[in-house]
Amino acid sequence: MESEKSSFSIRRIEATHINPGSLGEIHKQADPGSVWACFRVNELSALMYETFRRNGVGSAIVAESEIGELLGYFIVSSRSKQIQPTFESISPTRLASVFFRIFFHPKLIVRTLLYVLVRRIAIQKFGNVQFEIISFMVKPTAQSQGIGTSMIQAYFQEQKGQKVVVITNGIHSKRFYERNGFQVMAGRQFCKQQVFLLMGPD
Repeated sequence: MESEKSSFSIRRIEATHINPGSLGEIHKQADPGSVWACFRVNELSALMYETFRRNGVGSAIVAESEIGELLGYFIVSSRSKQIQPTFESISPTRLASVFFRIFFHPKLIVRTLLYVLVRRIAIQKFGNVQFEIISFMVKPTAQSQGIGTSMIQAYFQEQKGQKVVVITNGIHSKRFYERNGFQVMAGRQFCKQQVFLLMGPD
């Protein structure tokens, strides 16, 4: 499956075949307020690659420029795999430094706790839904060009009828998913931090 739209193309590849450096770079740029953005680009890239490889994450939808630059990626995994981060590529000293930084960052702690709470709701109320979007990022300079919508559409064109959930934070992200047919199933808010559980279209 490969489709063309203006100056970018959409295709499916194995998640572990995505350029690791591009993974970390885009993630840090697109979500600078996340826990994962506390890691350096090379650390985050190695962490994501090893996590995908060790947990058997399969294919991904990617968006690329005309010269092959990665502009975004959309990765869905079976919820039965219970994806766990793999930190073996990061030294214990550096890992302790990152967690120490997180500990003194109230917004990160609140967002993480809300995420855990919403995930628990997802398991309790929607345990029968088999798939979850585990990573979905578009490079900031490539946003508002239809890339995210194109990746979602490409996925659901191939996986018609497949139920998918996503846990996301922030009102802008929530509205993006809603524009693409997702429905809010649950949400929690505290200290101006918001986390939502949404379910994809049939």
